[in-house]
Amino acid sequence: MFTQKMQKTCSTVKGVLGSGKVVRITKPNGTDLTVRIEGRPVLISDGMISEEDLKAGYAACQVYLPAGEVFLAPIAGAAEGKVVVDRDFFGGQEVTGLTMIFKAGKMTSMSAKSGFERLKALYDAAGPGKDDFALIDIGVNPKLAEGAGARILNYVRAGMVTVGIGNNVWWSFLVFVPYLGALVMPWILAFKGNEWAWQNRRWESVEHFKRVQHTWMIWGLWITIAVTLIVTVILLFALGLIVWGIQSSGISW
Repeated sequence: MFTQKMQKTCSTVKGVLGSGKVVRITKPNGTDLTVRIEGRPVLISDGMISEEDLKAGYAACQVYLPAGEVFLAPIAGAAEGKVVVDRDFFGGQEVTGLTMIFKAGKMTSMSAKSGFERLKALYDAAGPGKDDFALIDIGVNPKLAEGAGARILNYVRAGMVTVGIGNNVWWSFLVFVPYLGALVMPWILAFKGNEWAWQNRRWESVEHFKRVQHTWMIWGLWITIAVTLIVTVILLFALGLIVWGIQSSGISW
């Protein structure tokens, strides 16, 4: 079956990355990037959640469709080189000649030949950690192909290599999940947030770490208040509908 073949391919690529120390990505267009990965967990999305995945826990239990990718977050501060993307799309706009330079795990420059405006605006508006090299994703799905004139380039297509930037502390984004985000995640982040942030990137100094965390704390407080208010309004509205329904049916209390 196709799924079994893809699972085998994912497992093979995972084994190679898991036993490796360094990944070097090259292409004739000028791309030449070296990233250290020794000891980093390697994750796969093969369309299945196995018993092994369940035992491994949260991140290993994620499945994306279409499936067919192997990915990992490399060692912080260890990306060096250049990535050149001949053609991509952002917000429906074609971007050509996108070039990113990395040094000591940070993107030091980003430019493009055309279509750069929306992407640049989003990047400039992003917060701390936006320039951190965060992800390598390798597509292994041979059934996906880029059609003529396609404006969506799928990263799970076999042979596609995707790199990502930004702080790679994924857990914190669960704060946006209704109920879980409002009631549970603020307490988890209160106890573990600083530890996760400290472990997932290289900081210039303790003072730098404290300044960035203070900024995130302010944003987190406002987000928690907003989410809590939204959830409260929804619950009150639902309760009102129940009471109205009871009164309309003539049922006495």
